Amino acid sequence: MPLTLPGLNEIIAASGSHYTRGKKRYSKYAALKKQYENLIISAIQLAKIKPVKRAYFIYNWIEENRKRDPSNISAGGRKLIEDALVSCNILHNDGWACVAGWHDNFSVKRGRQKAGVRVQIFPDGG
Repeated sequence: MPLTLPGLNEIIAASGSHYTRGKKRYSKYAALKKQYENLIISAIQLAKIKPVKRAYFIYNWIEENRKRDPSNISAGGRKLIEDALVSCNILHNDGWACVAGWHDNFSVKRGRQKAGVRVQIFPDGG
């Protein structure tokens, strides 16, 4: 996905914030999650990923620069990606029964390469 996802710090900041439209109050976290989940779902559909019962993930995070901490990048991004996989019925849930584990790799983009994340899914935990 040529998409830089919000990190854990952005998700935490949004979780305690709200905005108001008219008389209604909305969670900034819910809006952020919905926005990114829709983008991730589009990428999942384009990739034509088949459902799996259990999976092991390799995340290759490509950043514009080294400003964000690796743990911040991966914690927020993995949560959004795995929730989108559940929404698309690729995974039944993102709990212990369906997620065998993951490995993260980090790099800074080079040349024309786009920042984002490449996710490899290995069915049945590897």
